Amino acid sequence: MPQVSELLTIGQRLELGVGTDEVQWFPTRLEDHEGRGGLTVAWPTDRDRRLIPVANGQTLELAWSSRDALYSATVEVHRGSTGGVPHLRLEVRGSWRRTQRRNAVRISVAIRPRIADLVCGNARRSLRLGLTNISATGVQVRSKDELRRGDLIDIAFNLMGVDQEVHLQARVRRLQRNERVWDAGCEFEGVSDRLAQRIVQFIFAQQRLAAHARRSQA
Repeated sequence: MPQVSELLTIGQRLELGVGTDEVQWFPTRLEDHEGRGGLTVAWPTDRDRRLIPVANGQTLELAWSSRDALYSATVEVHRGSTGGVPHLRLEVRGSWRRTQRRNAVRISVAIRPRIADLVCGNARRSLRLGLTNISATGVQVRSKDELRRGDLIDIAFNLMGVDQEVHLQARVRRLQRNERVWDAGCEFEGVSDRLAQRIVQFIFAQQRLAAHARRSQA
Protein backbone atom coordinates (compact mmCIF):
# COMPACT_ATOMS: atom_id res chain seq x y z
CA MET A 1 0.00 0.00 0.00
CA PRO A 2 1.51 3.39 -0.95
CA GLN A 3 2.50 5.90 1.72
CA VAL A 4 0.25 8.95 2.03
CA SER A 5 3.05 11.21 0.78
CA GLU A 6 3.26 9.09 -2.38
CA LEU A 7 -0.39 9.86 -3.20
CA LEU A 8 0.46 13.53 -3.75
CA THR A 9 1.05 14.79 -7.28
CA ILE A 10 3.25 17.62 -8.55
CA GLY A 11 1.27 20.86 -8.67
CA GLN A 12 -1.28 19.67 -6.12
CA ARG A 13 -2.71 22.32 -3.83
CA LEU A 14 -1.70 22.08 -0.17
CA GLU A 15 -2.15 24.20 2.94
CA LEU A 16 0.76 25.12 5.22
CA GLY A 17 0.04 25.99 8.85
CA VAL A 18 2.46 28.37 10.59
CA GLY A 19 2.41 29.20 14.30
CA THR A 20 2.04 27.50 17.67
CA ASP A 21 -0.64 29.08 19.85
CA GLU A 22 -2.48 30.49 16.81
CA VAL A 23 -1.95 28.63 13.54
CA GLN A 24 -2.25 30.67 10.34
CA TRP A 25 -2.92 28.66 7.17
CA PHE A 26 -1.47 29.62 3.79
CA PRO A 27 -2.09 28.06 0.36
CA THR A 28 0.84 26.43 -1.38
CA ARG A 29 1.47 23.69 -3.96
CA LEU A 30 3.68 20.65 -4.28
CA GLU A 31 6.78 21.35 -6.39
CA ASP A 32 8.68 18.09 -5.93
CA HIS A 33 8.44 14.75 -4.16
CA GLU A 34 11.74 13.50 -2.80
CA GLY A 35 11.17 10.09 -1.28
CA ARG A 36 8.89 8.88 1.47
CA GLY A 37 9.25 11.87 3.79
CA GLY A 38 10.70 14.68 1.70
CA LEU A 39 8.50 17.28 0.01
CA THR A 40 9.28 20.55 -1.73
CA VAL A 41 6.50 23.15 -1.73
CA ALA A 42 6.15 26.70 -3.00
CA TRP A 43 7.08 29.22 -0.31
CA PRO A 44 3.75 30.80 0.74
CA THR A 45 3.24 34.55 0.78
CA ASP A 46 1.03 36.87 2.82
CA ARG A 47 -1.58 39.31 1.51
CA ASP A 48 1.17 41.74 0.50
CA ARG A 49 2.97 38.96 -1.42
CA ARG A 50 5.81 38.84 1.10
CA LEU A 51 7.32 35.45 1.88
CA ILE A 52 6.00 34.01 5.14
CA PRO A 53 8.89 34.10 7.66
CA VAL A 54 10.05 30.57 8.51
CA ALA A 55 13.42 29.22 9.67
CA ASN A 56 15.35 26.02 9.13
CA GLY A 57 14.32 23.49 11.76
CA GLN A 58 10.95 25.15 12.37
CA THR A 59 7.95 22.85 12.84
CA LEU A 60 4.88 23.50 10.68
CA GLU A 61 1.63 21.76 9.77
CA LEU A 62 0.87 20.53 6.25
CA ALA A 63 -2.59 19.52 5.06
CA TRP A 64 -4.32 18.37 1.88
CA SER A 65 -7.67 16.85 1.06
CA SER A 66 -8.99 14.07 -1.12
CA ARG A 67 -12.61 13.68 -2.16
CA ASP A 68 -13.71 12.10 1.12
CA ALA A 69 -10.96 12.78 3.65
CA LEU A 70 -8.50 15.33 4.98
CA TYR A 71 -4.84 14.48 5.65
CA SER A 72 -2.51 16.49 7.87
CA ALA A 73 1.01 16.00 9.20
CA THR A 74 3.68 17.78 11.18
CA VAL A 75 6.62 18.81 9.00
CA GLU A 76 10.02 20.34 9.67
CA VAL A 77 11.66 22.96 7.45
CA HIS A 78 14.87 21.42 6.11
CA ARG A 79 15.87 24.42 4.01
CA GLY A 80 14.43 27.33 2.05
CA SER A 81 15.42 28.91 -1.23
CA THR A 82 14.45 32.35 -2.54
CA GLY A 83 16.16 31.92 -5.91
CA GLY A 84 13.96 31.49 -8.99
CA VAL A 85 10.64 30.22 -7.66
CA PRO A 86 10.94 30.48 -3.84
CA HIS A 87 10.38 27.10 -2.22
CA LEU A 88 10.69 25.17 1.04
CA ARG A 89 12.13 21.69 1.46
CA LEU A 90 10.10 19.90 4.16
CA GLU A 91 10.52 16.64 6.03
CA VAL A 92 7.43 14.83 7.34
CA ARG A 93 7.77 14.06 11.07
CA GLY A 94 5.68 11.17 12.30
CA SER A 95 2.59 9.83 10.57
CA TRP A 96 -0.07 11.46 8.46
CA ARG A 97 -3.38 11.96 10.29
CA ARG A 98 -6.48 11.04 8.33
CA THR A 99 -10.00 12.28 8.99
CA GLN A 100 -12.36 9.78 7.38
CA ARG A 101 -15.34 12.09 6.98
CA ARG A 102 -15.20 15.87 6.95
CA ASN A 103 -18.58 16.22 8.63
CA ALA A 104 -17.28 14.19 11.59
CA VAL A 105 -14.93 17.07 12.46
CA ARG A 106 -16.78 19.85 14.25
CA ILE A 107 -16.33 22.27 17.12
CA SER A 108 -18.44 24.55 19.29
CA VAL A 109 -18.10 28.26 18.51
CA ALA A 110 -19.65 31.57 19.49
CA ILE A 111 -19.64 33.66 16.32
CA ARG A 112 -21.80 36.64 15.43
CA PRO A 113 -21.93 36.72 11.61
CA ARG A 114 -21.57 39.98 9.70
CA ILE A 115 -24.38 38.87 7.40
CA ALA A 116 -27.27 36.58 8.33
CA ASP A 117 -30.15 36.85 5.87
CA LEU A 118 -33.12 34.62 5.19
CA VAL A 119 -33.29 34.21 1.40
CA CYS A 120 -36.58 33.66 -0.39
CA GLY A 121 -36.24 34.19 -4.14
CA ASN A 122 -35.11 37.78 -4.62
CA ALA A 123 -36.31 38.80 -1.16
CA ARG A 124 -34.10 38.93 1.93
CA ARG A 125 -34.81 39.36 5.62
CA SER A 126 -32.15 40.00 8.24
CA LEU A 127 -31.94 37.43 11.04
CA ARG A 128 -30.78 37.84 14.63
CA LEU A 129 -28.68 34.73 15.07
CA GLY A 130 -25.31 33.39 16.10
CA LEU A 131 -23.25 30.36 15.12
CA THR A 132 -22.86 27.80 17.91
CA ASN A 133 -21.20 24.88 16.09
CA ILE A 134 -19.38 24.43 12.79
CA SER A 135 -18.10 21.61 10.58
CA ALA A 136 -16.90 21.46 6.98
CA THR A 137 -20.43 20.63 5.83
CA GLY A 138 -22.64 22.81 8.00
CA VAL A 139 -23.35 24.97 11.03
CA GLN A 140 -25.60 25.01 14.05
CA VAL A 141 -27.27 28.39 14.57
CA ARG A 142 -29.34 29.89 17.38
CA SER A 143 -31.85 32.44 16.16
CA LYS A 144 -34.16 34.91 17.89
CA ASP A 145 -36.20 35.02 14.69
CA GLU A 146 -38.40 32.16 13.54
CA LEU A 147 -36.85 29.58 11.25
CA ARG A 148 -38.47 26.74 9.36
CA ARG A 149 -37.11 23.50 7.97
CA GLY A 150 -35.98 24.12 4.38
CA ASP A 151 -35.18 27.82 4.88
CA LEU A 152 -32.10 29.11 3.04
CA ILE A 153 -29.75 31.35 5.03
CA ASP A 154 -27.03 33.55 3.54
CA ILE A 155 -24.22 34.04 6.09
CA ALA A 156 -20.84 35.76 6.17
CA PHE A 157 -18.43 35.50 9.10
CA ASN A 158 -14.76 35.37 10.05
CA LEU A 159 -12.77 32.44 11.42
CA MET A 160 -9.53 32.89 13.33
CA GLY A 161 -6.57 31.98 11.13
CA VAL A 162 -8.59 32.07 7.88
CA ASP A 163 -7.39 35.03 5.84
CA GLN A 164 -10.65 35.68 3.99
CA GLU A 165 -14.19 36.11 5.21
CA VAL A 166 -16.32 32.98 4.89
CA HIS A 167 -19.43 33.72 2.83
CA LEU A 168 -21.82 30.92 1.92
CA GLN A 169 -25.39 29.68 2.06
CA ALA A 170 -26.84 27.01 4.32
CA ARG A 171 -30.14 25.14 4.29
CA VAL A 172 -32.04 24.44 7.53
CA ARG A 173 -32.28 20.64 7.91
CA ARG A 174 -33.03 20.14 11.62
CA LEU A 175 -34.95 22.44 13.92
CA GLN A 176 -35.75 22.69 17.61
CA ARG A 177 -37.69 25.49 19.26
CA ASN A 178 -37.24 26.54 22.88
CA GLU A 179 -39.75 29.29 23.68
CA ARG A 180 -38.63 32.22 21.49
CA VAL A 181 -35.32 30.70 20.39
CA TRP A 182 -34.82 28.46 17.34
CA ASP A 183 -31.84 26.08 17.24
CA ALA A 184 -31.24 24.95 13.67
CA GLY A 185 -28.84 22.49 12.10
CA CYS A 186 -27.95 23.83 8.66
CA GLU A 187 -26.20 22.18 5.72
CA PHE A 188 -23.89 24.21 3.47
CA GLU A 189 -24.85 24.45 -0.20
CA GLY A 190 -22.23 24.70 -2.95
CA VAL A 191 -19.25 24.93 -0.59
CA SER A 192 -15.93 24.49 -2.43
CA ASP A 193 -13.35 21.86 -1.47
CA ARG A 194 -10.90 24.65 -0.65
CA LEU A 195 -13.29 26.36 1.75
CA ALA A 196 -14.26 23.05 3.37
CA GLN A 197 -10.58 22.33 3.93
CA ARG A 198 -10.04 25.77 5.47
CA ILE A 199 -12.90 25.18 7.90
CA VAL A 200 -11.50 21.79 8.94
CA GLN A 201 -8.09 23.37 9.48
CA PHE A 202 -9.69 26.05 11.67
CA ILE A 203 -11.30 23.29 13.73
CA PHE A 204 -7.99 21.43 14.08
CA ALA A 205 -6.26 24.67 15.14
CA GLN A 206 -8.89 25.34 17.81
CA GLN A 207 -8.59 21.78 19.09
CA ARG A 208 -4.82 22.18 19.38
CA LEU A 209 -5.28 25.45 21.28
CA ALA A 210 -7.67 23.76 23.70
CA ALA A 211 -5.26 20.86 24.21
CA HIS A 212 -2.39 23.30 24.80
CA ALA A 213 -4.47 25.19 27.38
CA ARG A 214 -5.31 21.95 29.20
CA ARG A 215 -1.64 20.95 29.33
CA SER A 216 -0.69 24.39 30.68
CA GLN A 217 -3.23 24.08 33.50
CA ALA A 218 -2.17 20.55 34.45
